[in-house]
Amino acid sequence: MQLASTVKAYKGSVYIRFGYEFDGYYQAYQPEKYIDTYTKFVDKMRFYDITNVAYVWHSCGVPPYYGSKDFPEEYSTLKNGKVATFAMWYPRDQY
Repeated sequence: MQLASTVKAYKGSVYIRFGYEFDGYYQAYQPEKYIDTYTKFVDKMRFYDITNVAYVWHSCGVPPYYGSKDFPEEYSTLKNGKVATFAMWYPRDQY
């Protein structure tokens, strides 16, 4: 993995914003797929013993669009009157 070797060789700290603004209407990342991909990426970097990187979980900063009728082809409809929250994309504290 070229990114892992490049980051590992770098002598400073590296910040990786994976899935930038995951909850914005322009990204259309489905929460389950985003979390799965985010955690697999971090696990792979950890496998390569990358210790000089911080992973940045970065929202677009406005209420999530998930479940919005504006983009039905990208966003599944939320069931049981649930409201979209940032926590839907949260990959857990260890990530």
